Amino acid sequence: MSPLEDFDDMSTGELDGNVLAQDGRKVWKFTLLLVKSDEDVRSNEFGMVHFNAAECCSDCLANASLH
Repeated sequence: MSPLEDFDDMSTGELDGNVLAQDGRKVWKFTLLLVKSDEDVRSNEFGMVHFNAAECCSDCLANASLH
């Protein structure tokens, strides 16, 4: 199980077909807005842009491409 699978389940508002939190007709969902990590975790665990890629930064417009 990856570290973020629980967050994936909470982002849909359901787990194994059961609603996690509901208020009347409103289904509450969860969004992860902030996580503390280094570049290795961001690229290898979270699947974000790899730090050795041409477009190396997912936070800004920094890049190493030649176009």
